[in-house]
Amino acid sequence: MQNVLTSTFRTMLGGALAMTLLASAAYAVKPADTDTNVLNPLSSVYCSDSDVTTGNGGFTGCLGAFAGNIDNQFDAIRAAASAGLGLQLGAYYSSEAFADAGNPFLENVGAVDTGLIQFDAPQTGLFVLGLKQGNSFSLYAFDGSAVSGGIASLRYDNTGVVDHKGSHSDLSHAGYFAATSVTPVPEPESLAMLLAGLGVLGVAVRRRAARA
Repeated sequence: MQNVLTSTFRTMLGGALAMTLLASAAYAVKPADTDTNVLNPLSSVYCSDSDVTTGNGGFTGCLGAFAGNIDNQFDAIRAAASAGLGLQLGAYYSSEAFADAGNPFLENVGAVDTGLIQFDAPQTGLFVLGLKQGNSFSLYAFDGSAVSGGIASLRYDNTGVVDHKGSHSDLSHAGYFAATSVTPVPEPESLAMLLAGLGVLGVAVRRRAARA
C-alpha cells in the first residue's frame, strides 16, 4: 500500500510541476512591451549579409533589415529582441548624441563614416547595436564578456542594412541598447497554481492513508 501511495504522489506531483513549467515557458517568451506595433522586415536585405556578423568578437546574433527608423520604433524593437534574440533591452543611446552624459559612443558614427564604431570605454556586458541607413536598419547583438577586456570598437558596413553591396560606410547613425538576458520567471499565478496543486495532493494522500 505504501508503494501505491508513493507512486500516486509522484504522478500527481509530476503533473503539478509540468503545469508550472509550461506556464513559466509561456511567460518567458512574452514580449518586453504590450503594444501591438511590429517591425516591417525588408525582403531583399538581411542583417547576416554584413561583415559585422563575422568581423567582430562577441557577436551573438542579428535581426533585420527592417523598414523605418530605430528612434521611433522602440516598443516593436524591444519586443523583437525579446523574442528573436532572448534579450531584454534597456536604455537607448544614439550616436548623434554622443556627447550626452552616459552615451557610450565616442563620436557620431554617421558623421565620420570611417567603418569603425568606437566606444568611450570597453563594453563588458550585453548590448544591441542598431545600424541605420536611409529608411532601414538592422540590429546586432554582442556580449562584451566574451571578449578579453571587453569590446572597445566594432567594424561595420551597411550591406546588412540597405541594398548597396560593397558600400562599407555611409550610415545615418548608430544606436545602442543596453541589454540583459530574458530569464524565465514564473508568474504569481503559476506559483499559486503549484501551491494549490500540492495542497490538493496532500489531502488526497492523507485520505488514502486513512482508508488503508
